[in-house]
This record gives sequence, structure tokens and C-alpha cells, in this order.
Amino acid sequence: MSLTLQLFGPYADVAGSRSVEIELGGQPSLSASAVIEQLAIQIPALQPLLVSSRLAVNCECVPGDTQVRESDELAIIGLVSGG
Repeated sequence: MSLTLQLFGPYADVAGSRSVEIELGGQPSLSASAVIEQLAIQIPALQPLLVSSRLAVNCECVPGDTQVRESDELAIIGLVSGG
């Protein structure tokens, strides 16, 4: 299973690209938290940023136990604040 993740802001800066592809083997699906863990393994420089990140699946932030499929649109979303 291969997933493409969209990256924004500092995530894109650290990875050197606005999207990355990660290979997850032959699993038909994987949890959102496992996708973030695999991204941290494959791009170790992202580890500090990923601690406070969420995965958006098809334009919606999801809980860590949400199952992700190869056809899903994925993006890493960092914490945002404002007033």
C-alpha cells in the first residue's frame, strides 16, 4: 500500500516537498495514527512536528483509530491557534 500525504508550512519545509509518498506494505488499510508513525519513521526530521499533528482524511481531521485506505486524500495538519 502506498499513500501520498500533502504537507504544508513547516512540514513541507522540513520534508523538502509539499507531498510525500510512504510505502506501507501489503495492508489494505491502516489507522490514521499508524500513518503518522510511519511518516515519522520514513522522515525522521519530521518527528518533532508530528507530535502535535493530526491526519486529515478526505478534508476532515480524524481520530487516530480511523482506517485509511490507499484511495483517500491525506494531509498532515499541525496545531493552529488564533483569536
